[in-house]
Amino acid sequence: ISREIYANGQPEKTEGYRADGSLEWQVKQLADDRQEVTRIDETGKMTARYEILNDQPDGEYTTYYADGQIKQIVTYNKGTL
Repeated sequence: ISREIYANGQPEKTEGYRADGSLEWQVKQLADDRQEVTRIDETGKMTARYEILNDQPDGEYTTYYADGQIKQIVTYNKGTL
């Protein structure tokens, strides 16, 4: 299940939900056709955050431990590490 949220008549973000109703992912619209993706685990904690451009990772891709500390940061350039 997903829903799209609008602000001032424009799509602001899209959210995806698990069967139990908990938030699984969120995609925010950014400038220059970019999007910021946030992945969330079953307990509500962020597991990853990254930007995409043309459906490919572009820029920093950050993953997190369960306690919220940064696990790893890698940088993509148009889908390539």
